[in-house]
Amino acid sequence: MIFENLIRAEVRAEVVARFKTLARFIGCSADDIAIVVKGESSFNLKAYNSSGGASGWFQWMPATAADLGTTTAQIRNMNELQQLDLYEKYIRRLGLQGKIRNVLDLYLANFFPAAVGQKLTFLIADKDGKTDTRITDTAWLKKVYSQNAGLDQNKDGRITVGDIQAWCKRIFPEANFNNTEVPFFGLPSSSSLSGGGGKSKKPNGKKEK
Repeated sequence: MIFENLIRAEVRAEVVARFKTLARFIGCSADDIAIVVKGESSFNLKAYNSSGGASGWFQWMPATAADLGTTTAQIRNMNELQQLDLYEKYIRRLGLQGKIRNVLDLYLANFFPAAVGQKLTFLIADKDGKTDTRITDTAWLKKVYSQNAGLDQNKDGRITVGDIQAWCKRIFPEANFNNTEVPFFGLPSSSSLSGGGGKSKKPNGKKEK
């Protein structure tokens, strides 16, 4: 598995095996998950972003941690297997197992789950608060755009799935982006429209690294 040398030697075999079972559950590859972990936290179990509280391998935000029945402080004390188990719980909660095909979808699952499986033209948010999701809170959507403007790759005032793909290709050069145009699976519930990880600053204060 890619980057497996960044896992502690004494638990490496067991953790790599767990990456593979998690990948089978999600429907992606173990390398895809490892690339996201490398990009989010460089495999630092105690990674912490003081501006928003994002923590752990997948940079969980406090609100998402609470939804999963834990806290970011507890996450920073979890071992490798526990954090992978938590990620499985997160994917299961969103109902995304079998619907993620590549690193782009995995990143979207962390950043903005409602965009998983959408076409590259799908609008996440723009500077005027418009979106192709069911979200109607214009002020919040404007904030999503303003705090993630770095993801607007062509600087047209819009963040689309295509922008996220371009950003991911730059940040994750090792990634396989086959099957990018995946089938539409429907939107997650309104309570699950924004995620818990990702590298960009969000309305709850997470900054782009």
